[in-house]
Amino acid sequence: MKKYPSYNKNWQILVISIFCVAILLLSNLPSKLFYLNVKAEGNSFRLNISGNTGYEAWYYYIGGIINSANGNLYYTEKDLSINAGGFTIEIIRSYNSHNNNFSSAFGYGWTFNYNINLIENINESVTLIEGDGSAHTFESIGSGMYSSPPGKYYKLKKDPDSTYLLQLKNGYSYSFNDTGKLMNITDRNGNKLNFVYASGKLVNITDNFNSWISLNYNIDGRISFIKDTMGREIIYEYNVNGDLVNVTDAMGNSTLYEYYTNHLLKAKIDRIGRVLTFDYVTINNLTVVGKIGNSIYNYSSASYTSPYHVYDIEYDIPNNTVREIVRGKEYIIKLNSKGSPLQITDPLGYSLQYSWDNNGNLIGYTDKNSNTYNFSYDEYGNIVEMIDPIGYNRTWEWENIDNESNYLTLLKKEVNQLGFSINYTYDENGNLNKTVDASGQESYFYYDAYGNLIKYVDEKGNQTIFEYNDAGYLINITDALGDITTFSYDSIGRRIEIIDALGHATNYEYDDNDRIVKITNALNYSTIYHYDAIGNLLYAIDFNGNQINYTYNFRNQMSNVEDALDNEISYEYDKFGNLIKVIDTKGNESRYCYDALGRLISATDEIGFTEYYSYDANNNLISYTNKNGHTTLYEYDALNRVVKIIDALGNETNYEYDAVGNIINFTDANGHTTLYEYDALNRVVKIIDALGNETNYEYDAVGNIINFTDANGHT
Repeated sequence: MKKYPSYNKNWQILVISIFCVAILLLSNLPSKLFYLNVKAEGNSFRLNISGNTGYEAWYYYIGGIINSANGNLYYTEKDLSINAGGFTIEIIRSYNSHNNNFSSAFGYGWTFNYNINLIENINESVTLIEGDGSAHTFESIGSGMYSSPPGKYYKLKKDPDSTYLLQLKNGYSYSFNDTGKLMNITDRNGNKLNFVYASGKLVNITDNFNSWISLNYNIDGRISFIKDTMGREIIYEYNVNGDLVNVTDAMGNSTLYEYYTNHLLKAKIDRIGRVLTFDYVTINNLTVVGKIGNSIYNYSSASYTSPYHVYDIEYDIPNNTVREIVRGKEYIIKLNSKGSPLQITDPLGYSLQYSWDNNGNLIGYTDKNSNTYNFSYDEYGNIVEMIDPIGYNRTWEWENIDNESNYLTLLKKEVNQLGFSINYTYDENGNLNKTVDASGQESYFYYDAYGNLIKYVDEKGNQTIFEYNDAGYLINITDALGDITTFSYDSIGRRIEIIDALGHATNYEYDDNDRIVKITNALNYSTIYHYDAIGNLLYAIDFNGNQINYTYNFRNQMSNVEDALDNEISYEYDKFGNLIKVIDTKGNESRYCYDALGRLISATDEIGFTEYYSYDANNNLISYTNKNGHTTLYEYDALNRVVKIIDALGNETNYEYDAVGNIINFTDANGHTTLYEYDALNRVVKIIDALGNETNYEYDAVGNIINFTDANGHT
């Protein structure tokens, strides 16, 4: 390796990151000589060394977007989607606040689902950068093979020509060229997404059915617009700092973004002016999200009022704990050393508890009533056993194909808590081609070369035939009686016509955001739909011209419905989004109250009569008081199944269940007991009433009752 002299001049900061600087920096430098000074700092604080960007199933995300393990904002937007024959082609952008100094084709902090790359490291390991911004490092084990990082269950190999193949256990494979760029994705049936580059930039995504999305760039190398097969365009605009500030959808609606000077996302303004804001704090040199707020955008002044903070997030470093305060209600998240939640305590003090293995698999879960579920997994991360709180176990068996040419995991058998099993077999591509249920009945499935189901044979031998067009879309279904249903599509796979077996046609029209705007039935009567910029239905006009109007509040909750006769129903909500009042068409009011967990505790009708509700820690209803003041009590087992109901007079109704939840014993309020028996498919086969009278049922292979004998012996 060539050595370069020391360089003592002033340094320019190019990137600050919590993971592999080479990933963020080296792949984005122009082609010339650079002197690099890499400075690494760390301490004992977990938030500074653990927690990936992007999404991982073993993390807890506050508000669905803040990683409690490291305070990273992970935010996604889907811009465009095509329902292609083999794959769905779509553009999904992701923003990671911990990548705020990483400039990509969508500006600082952003990436997208097809921006998948491999980076070779100097220690011969390889780092995979996924389309959500997460990074995973594979260690070399020699002969071009690599060990997968914990919890990912990927298989990576390097070919002699320096290209790479990444395989997933669902049969998908990702091919990379010798520079680490993604070239294609192939499913287990050979369907492909191909990626074309120009000057190192992704410019086209196409499948084997000729559906495509093209990507176009500005002079700064950032994506300026994308276009699909139908000609729809999404336009992107940037500020002078290289931040993405405006996304215009296919109908001309804009989503705006604001940033702090360090490229951290400050606010997102959606297409109807709702503002989502983010405040940050710095802990041990790591910037984390401290607050999430809401506001309303004023388009005239291009500004918004001071936001109302919906989430306040506090990081308790010594105790490895995060406090999530949602509109004044506190949740406490206790984390393990890898950032996975160990305990989540709600505002009433009830706790959920979790335990994890070293691969991020959930191996234990204890609910708020202290009932525990345990889970076991095989070496490929497939669940093999679940033991419920009562001690019943459910098991799964898998076939893990892991050889030089194939990597695929297939479910072979599942056995329920009563010991009844379902068996599965597959064709050479891994498509399900046979099932054998617990009663021994067989079903068969047949496919074309693309993996489309072309024939299904049920347990009685009845056949259903499926046909597809050259684009891979289903166009005909022929049932066992020979009746045919026909489907037609537009160029991006949206269903525009259905003709039923009687020849009746229903037609569908869409806007450029894939929303149905018109349905015309077989009598040529049409219903029209109109939406706001974010997809809320504003009005519907039926075939008689009657129009129903809908209005919504800040949270997209329906606040008013007005019919064609000007009758109105209005709805009011509290700050937590709970419905608290309904005013009907006559002006009558109904009111509702909730506890700290958002559970309904009282409902008062328009006359003033009130019903009351109370719950246990698992949200099971344990008491109900009706409008006359009469109270009914409920008791549950460890699986949250009701086992006893005590009415206002003290009369008891009792239930007993088998291991899979079928009622096997029912005793009514008069003490009369009814027994139930079931077959291996959980179909009731015998009922014995309190007098000992039997009712019997027999079924055919597909579940139709073929023999019924009542309590008097009549068949």
